[in-house]
Amino acid sequence: MQGGFPIAKQETITYTESLRISLSMVKNWSEFHTLLASPAPHVALLDMQRRGTLQEWLPEVHVLFGVPQPPEHHPEIDTGVHTLLVVEQAAKLSGQDPRVVFAALVHDLGKGLTPPDVWPKHTDHETNGVPLVDAVCDRLGVPDDYRKLAVLVCEYHLHSHRLFEMRPGSAIQWMEKTGLLQDSDLRRRFFQSCEADARGRTGFEHREYLGPLLAEKIAEVANGVTDEPTRERWLGTAISAVKKHYAPYHDKENVKAVVRQDNGMAAPSNYGEAPVC
Repeated sequence: MQGGFPIAKQETITYTESLRISLSMVKNWSEFHTLLASPAPHVALLDMQRRGTLQEWLPEVHVLFGVPQPPEHHPEIDTGVHTLLVVEQAAKLSGQDPRVVFAALVHDLGKGLTPPDVWPKHTDHETNGVPLVDAVCDRLGVPDDYRKLAVLVCEYHLHSHRLFEMRPGSAIQWMEKTGLLQDSDLRRRFFQSCEADARGRTGFEHREYLGPLLAEKIAEVANGVTDEPTRERWLGTAISAVKKHYAPYHDKENVKAVVRQDNGMAAPSNYGEAPVC
């Protein structure tokens, strides 16, 4: 346990073997990119926080430590700890994709702007965080594709968590507006980041997150029908059906059967509320 964050001994060994730069000497984006692509970036970031170098390199992340969140949604409470948990999950879910890890790292920067007198709530932290993400990207020279994903995740991660609650037309419009409907790589990385956010909470590390399944079904229908009247009719019917079958508030056995049939993958075994992250 370091700084309130649990670190397994093996993780420290993995990190030491995989990352050959000094944590106290990160000087440019290239070195930071190496950190983000390492097997255990959360360990590296924790070490930077402990040494005081995170405050110098990423003060927007440093200030999140000590900022409380609602315990009913975040048993870990501390926003900085949550951020490290999300980074850990992002590396695992994406196969160490540094784009996804970076998006995870900066997704909650807006919570650092919340006045203490309204803690632990963080209303509008998503939109409040976007200028901070842009500022970090400008300062560090972050590549455009990293920035695009990070801004999307910061601004819209709650949309992902609430995708089941959106009307079919609203879901399509949102995915079209953000480019998630058209760009399958962006869509995959976006929902990996959001799944990491949902799992990056103490006790929720193995929760099922069905948003990506619904998003893929929406994209499949929307991109597969070109005739506008037919498209609108099919979208309404198909998306409503997907929501009915996949939503965690519906019959579990039915969900399992549909997931197995439609995706050829293991069916969800447990369900939870959409996180307010």
